[in-house]
Formats: sequence, C-alpha cells, structure tokens
Amino acid sequence: MSWVAKRETKCEEDAVFSQLGLFDVHMPLIYGEGRKKALVRLQKEIKESLNEDQTWTLLDSLRFSQINARQMTIKNAHARTCKWLLKRSEYPNWFDGTKLGEYHGFLWIKGKPRTGKLTLIKSALTNARETIKDGIVISFFNARGEDLEKSIIGTYQSLLLQLLE
Repeated sequence: MSWVAKRETKCEEDAVFSQLGLFDVHMPLIYGEGRKKALVRLQKEIKESLNEDQTWTLLDSLRFSQINARQMTIKNAHARTCKWLLKRSEYPNWFDGTKLGEYHGFLWIKGKPRTGKLTLIKSALTNARETIKDGIVISFFNARGEDLEKSIIGTYQSLLLQLLE
C-alpha cells in the first residue's frame, strides 16, 4: 500500500477515499474534514463492518509464533545511555502529526553492525510509549530469525496486526 502514502490528490481526503473499494466499505465523502479525520472514519467503518468472529479470524491469521521474539531478546539500555536521541529534533518530529508529510511517521535508525541500534530503538520506543500512550507500531526485522521474522511479509503482518489490534 505504499502507493497510498505517495499518492498526490487535489483534495487531501481523496487519498483516504481511494481506499474504500479495497476494504469494501461505504461511507459519505466529506470534503473539508481533512485526511486525518477521513482516515479515522475509514478505520471505524472497517472495524464496524467485521463481526467478532471475522475480527478474531483476521487477527489470528496475522499472528506467528516468533512475532515478538527479536524485540524480547534486546537488552534494555543502561540508565544514562540513549538519552541523546530524545534531544535530537528527529525524535519528537517522528510522532508529531503536523510533520507527517516530512517524516511519514517513521523513525529510521541505521548504522554499522553491533553498535547498539536495536538498544537505541528499544529505548526510543519505551520513551515514546510513555509519551504517546497510543498509536505506536513497530516491527523488528531479524535477519537471523525464522522465515517470517526475516521477510517483508512477516514485517507487514506484524505491522498490520498492531494497527488492527
């Protein structure tokens, strides 16, 4: 669905409205409400269109046994480490809704192997969850893991499951 994020429309709501057919959802098109409100309404319509059995079936189909394995094996940061990230502008901009056009809701951490990237990410995630309380999804790609842990499909399943739960 990367085409949705890159889609340019005359009206910002159209980026959301273009997904109605994908989810077999019908809802009024309210121009002027903004992309965020339209997306919230779409999510609500999707949830309401599924009965409880369908919801559990869908969620269960996305789960796999090692879905959180990599995240659970990452050690917590020492008390005084990783705090530097919280002071950089990229960190608060990551979850600032007014800057979605610039950051797209992603915080990218990259660097050399075995330099503490995963510890840094876990620390940032812990802090963000304390700050935001809702709306954070994460996937840890595990190149040494089982098939779904090291695949794009597994990453998408993990992200989608978190979004739907």
